[in-house]
Amino acid sequence: MNFIWEITAGSEIILEGQGSNSIRMQWQSEGDFEVSLRQQNECGAGEATVLPVNVNVITTGLPEKENHSVRLFPNPSSGSVTLKFGKNKWNRLRLINSLGQVIEAFNVPINANSFFLEHLPSRLHFIQLESQDGLITKKLIVK
Repeated sequence: MNFIWEITAGSEIILEGQGSNSIRMQWQSEGDFEVSLRQQNECGAGEATVLPVNVNVITTGLPEKENHSVRLFPNPSSGSVTLKFGKNKWNRLRLINSLGQVIEAFNVPINANSFFLEHLPSRLHFIQLESQDGLITKKLIVK
């Protein structure tokens, strides 16, 4: 028995398992897709089974560098999140999507020790903070 896997549209990649009953894939973009599976034997291929797939979180798999001077909570969030700053003075905050696009940018008030964001859509976000000393980026998951 041979299994034939196909993915609709996009540049998704089947990393391993083509021909077997399970596959491992690499998704290149978020969205709604269909994965079809056909069984094939000596008599030919059977009817395809189509499986709907929604990809809404793509991560790099790289560990996030720790910065204990900034706390982000709750994480995962349901759409509202608080950032608590340590001793560092941040002057700019950027909300970035999983494609690296800046969604919103905010000036952080002088001497602020916290910042609140709300009504965030469900997906992977990155919160980037900028100061005179450099940048840090925190990963945020909104369910």
